[in-house]
Amino acid sequence: MFDGEFPTLVREPYVYATCYRTRGVGQIFLGSTLNLVANRLDAQPLLYVSNETRRLQSGYNLRVRQLALTPEAHAYWNQVADQSQGTGGLYQSQPSAIATNLCNPDDPTEQVLGYFHLCSLAEKRIHVPGISSLFYPPQDCILDTMMGVNDKPAGLIAPFYAISLNEMGSGPPYGVGDDECFDCRTEGGTLTQPDFWE
Repeated sequence: MFDGEFPTLVREPYVYATCYRTRGVGQIFLGSTLNLVANRLDAQPLLYVSNETRRLQSGYNLRVRQLALTPEAHAYWNQVADQSQGTGGLYQSQPSAIATNLCNPDDPTEQVLGYFHLCSLAEKRIHVPGISSLFYPPQDCILDTMMGVNDKPAGLIAPFYAISLNEMGSGPPYGVGDDECFDCRTEGGTLTQPDFWE
């Protein structure tokens, strides 16, 4: 770390480590077997992950939860999906009140949001190992070079990371840059591997 002068550089255990980040999908995926011969859906597309991000580079894990819905519950979630995931185009339907089966017993005129239903639940995790053959956008980690204390690049505020670019492995010149280039936790990750990770 550079904190105004170069002390003996100590390799931090988290530098160049692998970080794990868990996020919700925020989408609703619906399917129906109403007009099918068998009461079964196969090969339904779920979340699309583009190689415009780096999410498939080190591995990806998706938890899928499948709920068996009644026709009324399916209609409710279909309306929720239409309003929450619309494209915002010219011919998109305007938001409207969604029919619910909940009410306020003290005030029947009050609009209550939500839908109560009991259903069976199936859950599965899908793990995709890192795919090195895809082309990923380059990480914006071009390091500035610093020979000593007086060469600090403008815009970097101490303390910041420094790595020796010397062929001997220590001493100047030093490569310096934003924390994101050295510590993956700055982008919201954690070093603790989740229990479900394969």
